[in-house]
Amino acid sequence: MGMGLLVGAHDPYAALPHARPVALRVARRAVPMKGGRVDVHTVDPAGLAAALDTLDADRDLLEATRRAALGWARTASWARLLPAWRDLLTPP
Repeated sequence: MGMGLLVGAHDPYAALPHARPVALRVARRAVPMKGGRVDVHTVDPAGLAAALDTLDADRDLLEATRRAALGWARTASWARLLPAWRDLLTPP
């Protein structure tokens, strides 16, 4: 069974096919990390709770997000991606 996601309605998460974007961001700041600066988003906790309540109350929506997550997982499985990576990493 797939697990649907609630994500922030901003890149890169909003483009995930198995996620339900929710506009909850109240602040964003760049935080220095080893790999460079990373945007960290702060969300409204009451808004997030309301989005979770909505998802829980709407069984059709919940099932749709589960199906989408399962479909995405099937296309992104290692068994499916391995040939492309093997070709890329194998010297000529």
